[in-house]
Amino acid sequence: MPKDVKLWDILEHLACYRNTMDGQLQLDKKFCDDTGDNRKPKPNGKLQKLAWSLEGGKDPLTVKEWIDSIQSTSTGGPDLPDALSEWDEKHFDGQIGGFSRLGKSFETALGSERKVALWEFRGLGDITESQMSKYLEAIQRQVVEFHKKYSESLPY
Repeated sequence: MPKDVKLWDILEHLACYRNTMDGQLQLDKKFCDDTGDNRKPKPNGKLQKLAWSLEGGKDPLTVKEWIDSIQSTSTGGPDLPDALSEWDEKHFDGQIGGFSRLGKSFETALGSERKVALWEFRGLGDITESQMSKYLEAIQRQVVEFHKKYSESLPY
């Protein structure tokens, strides 16, 4: 990622949108204000305030702190844990970010040699192995289509 581009700015921009049931892209007013131009929504700051915390709000880790840590650790190599992995290790079981302990936590982005983090899916409910494969293939198709469709129009 270019040094002048912040991962947080990209995520905050993407959080301004959601897909409707019929697959249309729609402004998500939960995290952004309507500016009258859906291509230039204004983040309202709510996303950066979301946090993981212990009971009673103790030792919070904000989404923004986590995302900023991903960008800063990715420049230092794949063995450096992000802030959420460290927080999980400190307070729970250390499963978040566990791929790095398996020796592979990065792959290359589609159509480039740029290293990007692997994704981990949780809370999928009851799902069979064959359903999982179909589910992940559908997600991959949607991500690839998103990249193809919006790569020219995004501001970064």
